[in-house]
Amino acid sequence: MATDVDGTLTSKAHGISTGAIQAIRDLEAKGIPVILASARPYPILNILREYLGTSGAIVCENGGHVDYGGESRILGDNEECQEVYRRLKEVHGDGVREAWTNRYNLVDLAMERTIEREEILTVLSEFPRLRLIDSGFFYHVLARDVDKGKGLRAAAELMGILPSEIVAIGDSEVDMELLQEAGYGVAVGDASDELKEIADLVTRGENGEGFSEAVERLF
Repeated sequence: MATDVDGTLTSKAHGISTGAIQAIRDLEAKGIPVILASARPYPILNILREYLGTSGAIVCENGGHVDYGGESRILGDNEECQEVYRRLKEVHGDGVREAWTNRYNLVDLAMERTIEREEILTVLSEFPRLRLIDSGFFYHVLARDVDKGKGLRAAAELMGILPSEIVAIGDSEVDMELLQEAGYGVAVGDASDELKEIADLVTRGENGEGFSEAVERLF
């Protein structure tokens, strides 16, 4: 099973559902590896993998960095993304704030949601290779050819399985390609309408409760 973290295992206040933790432990006890797929960078997901006890790959930076079994794959870079951020700072000054995790990012660039989305899109119009996605927690600028679906394919290859063998669950537009690449897609109850439209299953429960519900119903 592949799962997003923020908004899927956690509430909007970022606390991880204890029910979701138990569901992860139950999956792993059955020999079903759990893959963490998040916008978060490698150091955070690597520690989270250890604390949660997951044995699957970690898909970091919205698919830009994948790690499993001591092997890492970097699927892009953020050089142009940094230029977008510099341009935004020139216009908006302290009104633009990058996420503190950017110091660890190699591919994705995350910004706090302190300015209007359209302001970023205006600058991005000069960078055809880049796109903007909104996780509901941060804005993310990254290359158009980097997404969680691409990261999931790399994770599956490293693990020696097929993407079609994976159930994926998420809550926002950053999870669209993750669900599309997996064999079966789940959206938690408070997911974006766009994600619900492509999901095979929409849970009644929200956030971590939705994750636990999906595990109970599918496994």
